[in-house]
Amino acid sequence: MNKIDFLFVGVGGQGVLTASRLMSNVGFKSGYDVKLTEVHGMAQRGGSVESAVRLAKKVHSPLLSKGDVDFLVAFECLEAARYLEYLKPDGKLLVSDEMLPPLSVISGKSEYPTDIMDKIRELGFDFSLINASKIAKDLGNPKTINIIMMGLLSRFLDISVDLWIETLKEFLPERLHEINLKAFMAGREFKEK
Repeated sequence: MNKIDFLFVGVGGQGVLTASRLMSNVGFKSGYDVKLTEVHGMAQRGGSVESAVRLAKKVHSPLLSKGDVDFLVAFECLEAARYLEYLKPDGKLLVSDEMLPPLSVISGKSEYPTDIMDKIRELGFDFSLINASKIAKDLGNPKTINIIMMGLLSRFLDISVDLWIETLKEFLPERLHEINLKAFMAGREFKEK
């Protein structure tokens, strides 16, 4: 591809920014020009977080347009729906089936919609839904959801698994290598039902 646009979305504390920075490093090592933008929002309070990564031979602008994203990687279902308009009609949506209620739901002002993925399916988007939180807990570290999602994403990109692993090792502290390599491979080897 000449250009690949990624949008990573979730809530504060899910590792959205770590995932986008990892993607940036992998893209750079793959020979792409890379631009990264981050919007923290109310991240410290569990608010929405988004980060865009653009890869191309030459990236002229870091900004994404609606309907132009190749890969929307959502760490939470409601965030997937919130940013869906950015995905190309033939783009790929990767979603962790996590449901983290926003402040409006916690305060009782609104209800968390339970049919989000059904509505996305009805719209005809190509998506993969993964139970990343269960996989992370089974691995022994619930904080590895973001790396599981990166493993899943890696399946759809023409970038060698060796480069992903090398970049993970360079990017993360050594004490976190073993668990995160397991998490990455769990996402990469995920079998959809």
